[in-house]
Order: sequence, then C-alpha cells, then structure tokens
Amino acid sequence: MDTRNSNLEQWVWIVGASIFCLLLSPNQHILDEETYLWIATNMSWNRPYDWSMPFPPFHDTGFVFAHPPLFLWWVKLCGDQWWTGLPWLVLWWWSVVQVFQRTQSNWRTGVVVMFAATSMLLPMTRTSMPDLMMSALAIAGLLTFHSTTSLPRTFLGGVLVGFAAWTKYPALIVLCAPLFTKASMRQIAIFWFGTILVVSIGEVWLWSNYQQWHLFEVIEQSRLVGRSPLISRATGLPMRLGLSLLPFVLIRLFRYPVQSLIYVVISMAIFQGAEGLWFGLGVGLILQVLKPTPHVLWRWTIVLVLLGIVVGHNYVAPRYWLLTVPMWWVIIHSEWTQLSMRQIQSIMAISLLTSGSVLYIERLHAQELEAMVTQALEDETLTTFSGEWGMRELAQAKGLTQYQGEGTRLLVSHNSAGWIPSTEDGWVLENQWEGAPTPCRLVSQSESVGYYADSLGVLPIACSWTSKPIEVVEIWKKP
Repeated sequence: MDTRNSNLEQWVWIVGASIFCLLLSPNQHILDEETYLWIATNMSWNRPYDWSMPFPPFHDTGFVFAHPPLFLWWVKLCGDQWWTGLPWLVLWWWSVVQVFQRTQSNWRTGVVVMFAATSMLLPMTRTSMPDLMMSALAIAGLLTFHSTTSLPRTFLGGVLVGFAAWTKYPALIVLCAPLFTKASMRQIAIFWFGTILVVSIGEVWLWSNYQQWHLFEVIEQSRLVGRSPLISRATGLPMRLGLSLLPFVLIRLFRYPVQSLIYVVISMAIFQGAEGLWFGLGVGLILQVLKPTPHVLWRWTIVLVLLGIVVGHNYVAPRYWLLTVPMWWVIIHSEWTQLSMRQIQSIMAISLLTSGSVLYIERLHAQELEAMVTQALEDETLTTFSGEWGMRELAQAKGLTQYQGEGTRLLVSHNSAGWIPSTEDGWVLENQWEGAPTPCRLVSQSESVGYYADSLGVLPIACSWTSKPIEVVEIWKKP
C-alpha cells in the first residue's frame, strides 16, 4: 500500500510539473521555434531536406541543416499545439524523479529547485524546439543504463540515447560518460551498440535518399554557419552558468562564502564589473562538479556536455545544458542538506524571483517585438528584413525576404540577432518604434548582453536603475 501511494504521489508530481510547464508556454515564438515550424510545414515525410534554406547559409536544399529529422517529423505530426511537448515533458519529469530517488536526493525539493533554475525555462516551456525532446530521451537512456545490469535493458538505454542523438547529434557525447563508471566493458559495448544501431539506420536511410551522409555533411558545412571565437565560448559558459543555475550557485555561496568571494574577486580583477561577478560564480560551480563524488555517471555527463558545448558548438546557450540541470542537484544535494532553514528559504526566494523575472522578460520581449513588427509591416512597400525570433516569421508571412546585401529599404530589429544598418554606409533612418522600457534585459546589443548566446553579447543579463526599451524596431532606407 505504501509503495502504491508513493508511486501515485510521484505521478501526481510528474503530471503536475508537465502541465505547469505547458501553462507557462507563451503564444509568441522566439529563437529557433519559427525555424522548426517553418521547416515542418515545408518538408516531406520521406525526403525531409527537400526545402530551400531561407536563412544562413542559404543553400538550395536543407541537407546541411544541422539536425537530424526526428524532431522535425514530430513537429510536422503534431504542429504548433499546446500538447506537442507533453510526452517529452512527462518522460523528462519521470526520469528526473527516478534519478533523484536512486541517488537519495530529495525528489520533491529537487523538482521545485528545477523551476528555480532559469536554464530550464526556455526549453521546458517552448516545446517547438528540440532541446526538451533530446534531453528527455538522453536522461531516460542514461537512467536505464545506470539502473540495471540486464543486457536487454542496457540495450534499451542505448536505443533511447540513439533516438536522442537523432533528435540532436550532440547527444552522442553522453556515450563517453559510462567509461568513467564501474560498468563492465560488455555492458558499455551493449549500450553503445543500441545507440549506434539507431543512428546508423537513420543515416543509411538518409544516404539512400540523398546519396550523401548527413552527419558528415553537417560537420563539413559547419564552417559556413556563424561561430563565436573559442575564447568567447570558454568565458561565456561560466558567465551563463552563474545566472542559469542560480540555485546551485547560491548553495555554494552559503556553504563556502570565503572561497566563493575569492573566485569573484580574482575574476573581477581580470574582467570588468558584472562580467567578473558572473564569471567568478560560474567558475566556482564548475570546480564543484570536479570534486570527487559517488555519483560518477552524472558528474561526468555534466563535464562532457559542458566541454562539448565549448569545443563543438558554434556558441554557448543555457538551453544546451538542460540535460545536466537535474544532475547538478544530485551532485550538490549533500551541500544542500548542510544548510539552515533560513539559508534554504533565502536561496529559494532569490532563485524563484530571478526565474520568474527572466520568464517575464522573455514574454515581454516576444510580445513587444510582435506588436512593433506588426505595426511596421503596415508599410506595404517593404521588401526585405533583418532579424529573427518571431520577427522573421511575421516578415516572411508578409512576403518579405531576408536581407542579403541588396535592397534600399530595410526593416530591422535591434536585439533579435539581425544585421543593423549604419549611417556611415549611407543608410538613413526612416522610422522607429521602441518597446516597453524595462530595468533588466536579456538581450541588448548596445550593452553587449546576450543571455541566449555569447555571440550576442558578453553579459548574460543587464540591469540598470534607468529603464531602457526592451526592443527597438526600425525602417531604414538607402537613397
């Protein structure tokens, strides 16, 4: 009876957390959501890359698009519905609860702490992006591997990771994590075989359609896609860790105040102002995961994912380490149990307030951008635009094409990763709209702020006593 009640309680939490994520999902699209929805609309089931890329690197077909088609098929099947991400949310939260239980980490508190980490917000509430699906499949696969010595179940764990990799190729990096555990080579080989089998079947099927190996072509063509410098990614990672995993940063801060202060002081001597603060907090968190721990699989998964982001990705973004967020709770849980109730209350209050603020800023940005671009598009003489994250979706729906160096009138947005004209190049500002002023901004090119990517700015967030427009939309012309 106790076991049944316990299982029922877990499922109440799992379903409740999943529905709560759906309730937090906004109407407006930002980042890559519009891209996946556009591709899903234009692709065919049996030839998933037969569409011309209307975004960099502007190929005649989408075969060099960086992701395999599993998530694209899912979006094509489900569309932009509120329930599109529900199966992956349930799989994610079920896996998270199981990981917490098996590591003797407080699973109820852990679920709440997850919502206080801002790196959870974007991928968990924007289910038209593949990060949730990949992370849910990957953590379920690792959990299955970790919780059994049965070779069929080990094979199943590998298959799940294989599906994660055919959602986003970077999931393949977690295959290295079992090498650091005490698992037998036979078990690891079976785990790998499950993953390789799934990915190989998919890649062979793509080759039979296109006579090219998709993964190899993506790697070969990756140089054509914008990429921030390695030093930018290496410094951008800890800066964004500090904000996106704030609950764990604060646990360290309360447990090791002197050590944390030393990291921040040294970092502020190297960087300027807020850059040094965030960098120091992030470095402390990275050093925490390098400490010895009995939770070897989860520790090395964190290390490998973060290393893969810095070395292999074209920029650093908090949504890329969604998979690791519950693993941080496992690693740092023993520190949490040493805190006083007042400290715990302070951590949760600060973290949840920050998480809610980030959620509000994201919504405000998307809403203001949509309103201003809609107003600007009343000018029917516009033909080209520069910008992304909802703006691209709206502009293309009106028949505008992305600016590629030609055109005399241009619609631009300042903080959505687009090219902005300059008067020095002969452009003249014709019209301007400013969004609602806010004291904090997650993206601001003029302030070098880019929470979503180090390529957008150095800082993860900017706050000032004087409120500034969260977004600016303009029409420029060239006489």
